[in-house]
Amino acid sequence: MVNSAVKTGSRSDGASAVAGVAVTLALGAGKEGYDKKVKKKFFSIKDMVWNLLGAVTGSLIVNTAD
Repeated sequence: MVNSAVKTGSRSDGASAVAGVAVTLALGAGKEGYDKKVKKKFFSIKDMVWNLLGAVTGSLIVNTAD
């Protein structure tokens, strides 16, 4: 289903925005997990909030640029 949505461009702007934000947050959480486990630093909630704000801002910019 995802492949057909990508090929045909049938995904709505809202669904695309949610997918983009989710991928960004997943990458940010992965980086924070790496920091905690490998670098022996802490998982930064503050960084995750900034990730969320950046993802939402980027999504808004892209969706309003059309």
